[in-house]
Amino acid sequence: MKEKEVIQRFFKELTKEDGGLAAYGEKEVMRYLQMGAVDTLIITDNINMSRITIRCNNCEFTEEMNIKNDELLKFEENLKTKACPECGGMLYIDNKEDIIEYFARLCEESGTELKIVSTDTEEGSQIYKAFRGIAAILRYRLD
Repeated sequence: MKEKEVIQRFFKELTKEDGGLAAYGEKEVMRYLQMGAVDTLIITDNINMSRITIRCNNCEFTEEMNIKNDELLKFEENLKTKACPECGGMLYIDNKEDIIEYFARLCEESGTELKIVSTDTEEGSQIYKAFRGIAAILRYRLD
């Protein structure tokens, strides 16, 4: 029931003329979350992604990104053929964390409520299909 309420609240914000206090999509939600602007983060239970940290073995270069778990092996193989954009050194995956655990940590740091919703429900399925499993209700808009 609580899942349904939070998702209905998200859709209510989404349908407001100015877009309300709704955000969706991986990049947009990440930006708002990292800036502390998310009140409630909604993630579906089958998101199946990891947050990885790529490092150079030669310099201080690091890059973080989200990647689908079923693409991780191929990504790691391709990474072996890429050079560091700063010094030409070798790149490697230094850290891998389940995306839900990563989001939970970010939520804890920013006082954001995390709602993990099941795709077995109609509302959860809508979030997954329409927004690839990541949506947010904002405290305020940044733009």
